[in-house]
Amino acid sequence: MKKLILVLVFQLLYQAFYAQNVSTELILPDSIKLQERNLFEDTLWVMDSSHTYHLNYGNYGAWEMTSTYTIKSRDEMGNKLTALRKQLNFLQQTYENHELDSVFYYAGTDQLHSIKTLGWNSLDEVWMDNGYSLVGANGKLLESYSKGWNTRDNQYSSGSRLLNIFEDDMISVVEYQHYVPENDLWLPTRKTEYLYDDFGNVSLSFTTVWNNEAALWENQRKRVRQFDELLNITDVYEYSWNANSSVWDSAGHIQYTYNIDHQIDTLLIYNWSQEENKFIYDRLSTYKYESADIRSEMITKKFNPALQKWQNSTKYEYHFNGLDNTTISFEGDTINDTWIPRNRQFQSFNSQGQPDTTQSERWNLELNNWEYAYSIVNIFDERYNQTEENLYDWGNQQNNWELQRQTIYYWSPFNPLAISEYDNVSVRIYPNPAISKLNIELTNDYNAEKISIEIIDVNGRIISKSGHKSRFIQLDVSGLERGLYLVKIQNNEALITRRVIIQ
Repeated sequence: MKKLILVLVFQLLYQAFYAQNVSTELILPDSIKLQERNLFEDTLWVMDSSHTYHLNYGNYGAWEMTSTYTIKSRDEMGNKLTALRKQLNFLQQTYENHELDSVFYYAGTDQLHSIKTLGWNSLDEVWMDNGYSLVGANGKLLESYSKGWNTRDNQYSSGSRLLNIFEDDMISVVEYQHYVPENDLWLPTRKTEYLYDDFGNVSLSFTTVWNNEAALWENQRKRVRQFDELLNITDVYEYSWNANSSVWDSAGHIQYTYNIDHQIDTLLIYNWSQEENKFIYDRLSTYKYESADIRSEMITKKFNPALQKWQNSTKYEYHFNGLDNTTISFEGDTINDTWIPRNRQFQSFNSQGQPDTTQSERWNLELNNWEYAYSIVNIFDERYNQTEENLYDWGNQQNNWELQRQTIYYWSPFNPLAISEYDNVSVRIYPNPAISKLNIELTNDYNAEKISIEIIDVNGRIISKSGHKSRFIQLDVSGLERGLYLVKIQNNEALITRRVIIQ
């Protein structure tokens, strides 16, 4: 657990300091958060719902429930299939649709296949396409996008898309930073190709940018990585494309050294000087370790070319004590050549390695001491299911912790029959298994003015889609291959997901 925490902290710091010099790693969806399951003593416990409360100072300091999150359907393994989030409308004091997640898994497994997120358009009372993530059978992220539906203004406010194309020895990452909702069109922005060597290391990467006027990709950046015999990265050379002379110009150099335990010892960054025609110092990071795999300190210095010397920039100290850890950050005082404390974060974990307390403090320069900022306290039951998340702010005037936000999670033993689907709306689908015809019969409380039905295979592909205005629907499934399918029935108010077998 210590090593995991240290790795996560290092990744955050590494990305913050060197994101412009080192290629960004691919980010995969967190399947643990999506499943929300806990196997305890041979009983599968699932989180059914959660309520979030905020302290509303404008309402005489009253507590108000501001959002609800409800699991609407699961498969026979307990995996979450649909979940609905509702937000409080403060003017009308009603809970309105906000976000709807549809989650798919590879048939008969816990492996995530895709997530479809919809945002609620309260003006037209329909669900809008909001986000999507597609994961391959090997667990790699293939595609993701977010259209940023703005529920307040009832329009798309932004959009970004990531497309990963995997080949034998190369990954192409295509980025789209502009979305045109009028045409449902994505405009490409940047493409990066990562080439792998025989050992699976990224040895070369090319970045190109899209020229919309010329409708072609143009060179922008190139990185070359070198490794030692232990496959540790030793050097990264960066080049920028010179369009005038059609050559690659040197731009930067990152140099790594390691200690006897093969942990990173120093990281030295150079920039290329066109005037001096050579690499010049930029930043230097040095690392210390409590043991072979636990880092205790990281110091970063910046080079001052006018004074021709290194000056302190930032420092992080890591302290471990059993299941507790403390991280302290400092800012360099270049005038007095000292370190000024900035922030301190304390974390404690229960016996299962789950974080139960996170406390943040900031340094008060005037009083020359630490003062509380905020604290997050997580509470778990005897089965290690999280039942509460509490956010506290420190009140300097009251000199105590003030609870600002509280989320309560509700768990139950998994029973497929115990989970309702959208306000107890029921549906009868028969015969199941089906051969040629599939009948769908909805109850009278289901609005049949505009019904959309999709049949989806186990790979998440939409096989058929049709619109209806009746509570009794008959579908022709004679052309489908034998196997397992999902049937999604949706109107402007509810979504029902059922599994059917075609013989």
